Amino acid sequence: DTFTLASGTNANGYGLWTVPAGVTSADVACWGAGGGGGDGTNAGGAGGGGGAFASSTVSSLVEGTSYTIFIGAKGTGATAAAGTGGNGGNSTFATTTVVAAGGTGGPGANAANSTGGAGGTVAASTGTVRNVGGQGGGGLDTGDKGGGGGGAAGPHGTGGAGSGQTGGTGDNGSGGAGGAPGVDNANGGGGGTGVVSNS
Repeated sequence: DTFTLASGTNANGYGLWTVPAGVTSADVACWGAGGGGGDGTNAGGAGGGGGAFASSTVSSLVEGTSYTIFIGAKGTGATAAAGTGGNGGNSTFATTTVVAAGGTGGPGANAANSTGGAGGTVAASTGTVRNVGGQGGGGLDTGDKGGGGGGAAGPHGTGGAGSGQTGGTGDNGSGGAGGAPGVDNANGGGGGTGVVSNS
């Protein structure tokens, strides 16, 4: 089963997975959401960091028991002049059993190059496998170009870093790529929404 903000969850990102008959363990994978892009005034805003990945085989499940799923929402792009984008939300299974951390919002910029938001970290994630999200690209003073968003991590490794030209790639097709950079004082790119999958 795969849960996203568009499938299997309510408007606040919460859903329930009920253990089917005869099932005692499940492979659970979570992707954190990406951070929103920062705002640029006289320089480009930085891209948001990509979400982390976490997975575990969860055992000792009891059929008929329901477990809470939470899908992290992507961070919102900054709206205030030189403002920082919102952080991406964590995606979780059973509250703390498997946690994939969201990326950090990209900083804003006035008149100098900016550094992109950090990807979701291993330290803030929980699981047997944990991979860090890609860092957002820094905004550029030259041409006021917003930085691209960092790519989401996945089961095979970290997410790609964004740059002042492009968004970072997701890990081997798992997890979304970062947003495209803005132009002429536009926001940096933001990451995608989170996902939880179990099988």
